[in-house]
Amino acid sequence: MAPDSSSDHVDVLIVGAGLSGIGAAHHLQERCPAKSFLLLEARHAIGGTWDLFRYPGVRSDSDMYTFGYRFRPWTDDVTMADGPSILSYIRETATEAGIDQKIRFGHRMVRAEWCSAEERWTVWAAREGPSPVGGQVKLTAKFLFNCSGYYKYDQGFTPPFPQLGDFGGRVLRSSLLPSPPLPRAHGQSGAWRGHLSSDHARDAASGGPPAALAGGPRLRGEEGGCHRQRGDRGHARAGDGPAR
Repeated sequence: MAPDSSSDHVDVLIVGAGLSGIGAAHHLQERCPAKSFLLLEARHAIGGTWDLFRYPGVRSDSDMYTFGYRFRPWTDDVTMADGPSILSYIRETATEAGIDQKIRFGHRMVRAEWCSAEERWTVWAAREGPSPVGGQVKLTAKFLFNCSGYYKYDQGFTPPFPQLGDFGGRVLRSSLLPSPPLPRAHGQSGAWRGHLSSDHARDAASGGPPAALAGGPRLRGEEGGCHRQRGDRGHARAGDGPAR
């Protein structure tokens, strides 16, 4: 895609409109109100990880009083919050501060170059949509703030499981599960039954604690399957505890 003729310049260009991107924008406009900024978001919604992951039981693995924003403290009495609550928290924060008006959705950064002589970044972003809306746009900025996280949203890593091709069941990835309207985690999981019905089959969850511990029991609870878990980021122990 060839760049179009438009070119915007801002003081700060933030990449990503998830938890960290919205937080960075809020701090910037609060502490440096005279500075201009924009956020580039490859997807079409605020929330980043918390908008992407829709598996049943998705929740924070950190307490929200620490994980939340200092400038807008978490006030819910549930400490280990569910995904929909966190997503609402991020979106409400952006809307209340007017940050949602500074986001360019459907803009994926594809290239960035620093010029010492001009003391600025030049960034190219692929813009989704039919011509003339689609194409590639160029922006310049004095500072480039990357808040894009570490997930590859379009295709995650698949371990080379031996004989996976001979497996007769379904292989599901938490980041690519169907996306019905997000229910709250407490007693509203029925929307998933049409997507993940296992007919009381045996279920295995492979992965780190956040997804395996949060999603596995919810699938087991809905379908009555047998849940097995393997943590791949070291030893993990879990037990029942209060949500508050």
